[in-house]
Amino acid sequence: MQRTRPFRPLAALLALLILALPTLAAAEDDPVLVELGATRERSGVVLQRFDIAVRGLIASQGGVYSLETMEQLYPFLPQFLEQRAGELVLVDAARARGLTVDEDVIDGFLGQARTQFPDEAAFDAVLADAGFRDVEQLLAVLREEQLVQLLFAELEAEVVLSELEVRVAYEALKPQLMQPEQVCGRHILLDDEAGAAALSRAARAGADFAAMATTASTDRGSAARGGDLGCFGQGMMVPEFEAAAFAAEPGVATEPVQSAFGWHVILVERRVPAQALALDEVRVQLERQLRGERVDATIQAYIASSGVRTYPERIPAFADAYGSNE
Repeated sequence: MQRTRPFRPLAALLALLILALPTLAAAEDDPVLVELGATRERSGVVLQRFDIAVRGLIASQGGVYSLETMEQLYPFLPQFLEQRAGELVLVDAARARGLTVDEDVIDGFLGQARTQFPDEAAFDAVLADAGFRDVEQLLAVLREEQLVQLLFAELEAEVVLSELEVRVAYEALKPQLMQPEQVCGRHILLDDEAGAAALSRAARAGADFAAMATTASTDRGSAARGGDLGCFGQGMMVPEFEAAAFAAEPGVATEPVQSAFGWHVILVERRVPAQALALDEVRVQLERQLRGERVDATIQAYIASSGVRTYPERIPAFADAYGSNE
């Protein structure tokens, strides 16, 4: 027996079309801003993500969110759109590698966050202030962030650096790896200029500077070490002290030097000229930098080959996006 298609009266078809009209209109008012394969992110989603980012930035600087502030930052939305496209590529790459979210970690974070508030209403209010529609949206953002972190960790673990690469990079960066000139010495700190002057004269006459510092200095931290301050470079001490120390003749106690802390007598014991740091002193930082560069190159290759497309020209004007909130 031949099957026939279910009969749909004309009225029913018209009803379906009418019901679909608001959806079609909404799609026109909410254009796609990012395309990645079958993934489409429309203006409404991107704007809400941007709103969350802006609110977070303002909060981190101790400011208060307002439409005026949002309007000032709205011109940065095209850059945020490119960033969002990159995030989608990385999430897609993480999933393609079989990386998965650890829901226990997500639940633990959420549980810990909730304990910071007296009740659910207070937690929801903070979420709203941060720009999140609800807890599910927060969880979606957290899951994406965890996937991206897992991807970066895996990519970094895959980087293998040869000793030759490290040494070549070290030689290329050696001019930037200079340790500035330093002075090494001691000081005695007193509250009055006359007492400092007396100790300065005594030190110049041959008195034991370290012994005087131990018994007389009001800087008890360095006094316990005979006034020893170790070695220090420019910008590590208060300006008056630093200027006197770098101008001092090694082995000769200075005249009293006044700073906000009191009166200092300084004895520079030796100078350490500017010199390039040895490879072993910078190896860890250098290898971290090289790994980061390699991972960044891989990420850029992912994005370039992903086919992701953005449509900044479709971004609505600020008045159209936020006018209804005024």
